[in-house]
Amino acid sequence: MGGEVVLVTGGSSGIGLAAARLFVARGARVWITARGEDALRAAVAELGPTSRSFPCDITDSTSLEALAHAIQHEDGRLDTLVHSAGQLALAPAEESTEIAEKLMRVNYLGLARTVRATLPLLRLGSRRSIVALSSFVGRVVPPYWSAYAASKHAVQAYAHALRQELRRERFHVGLVLPGPVRSPMTHDLLGTEMYPLPVGVPVIQPEQVADAILRCTLRRRAEVVVPGHFGPLLRLGSAIPRLVDWMYRPYARK
Repeated sequence: MGGEVVLVTGGSSGIGLAAARLFVARGARVWITARGEDALRAAVAELGPTSRSFPCDITDSTSLEALAHAIQHEDGRLDTLVHSAGQLALAPAEESTEIAEKLMRVNYLGLARTVRATLPLLRLGSRRSIVALSSFVGRVVPPYWSAYAASKHAVQAYAHALRQELRRERFHVGLVLPGPVRSPMTHDLLGTEMYPLPVGVPVIQPEQVADAILRCTLRRRAEVVVPGHFGPLLRLGSAIPRLVDWMYRPYARK
């Protein structure tokens, strides 16, 4: 990937920063964006001289247009977009309306707005790859995850449609679906009443998801599940929802 230009949203920490490290190691010129300027500066200091940062709010079209303008001014194109920015919140379904509105705005509409702002630059690139971060719950939904899962279902629907629409332009559109990840976003939630860890479901590290993002990009995969052996279980759970009910029954709140 020497000389290629990569944009990683949510790139100042967690999965996004881990992915940025891998792209830098591959010789790419990497732009990272997030809302926090201090975290971005620290990340760029770690990533080195082939990285650039730009504070950006992915829910704001004007902010995204400024980001696209900065990339165009400095590099003239974009080869790969990795969309890892997102938020997580959990609540009973009957109490989740406001949370759902927020997560849809960030997780789903943030992706759609980012693609709209950067697609002209991606058309000028050579790889033409878009990789979006989804989740196990984009396929199977535990209790209390209705709002977050709905936003990840939307991410998957958007990516599937986009892949078909851009096929004639030789674009790659891929999804990465990780299980529970130990990251800043899940720090206060993992193992709590609303985020139990069923027997046999491992907690993975951001670096494992970053590796999947890189593989998805280089191999132009439509979908990568992390860990990979859970792929058949996700398909089975999607086909037979009662299996998910059975799996999470011991963890239901009293």
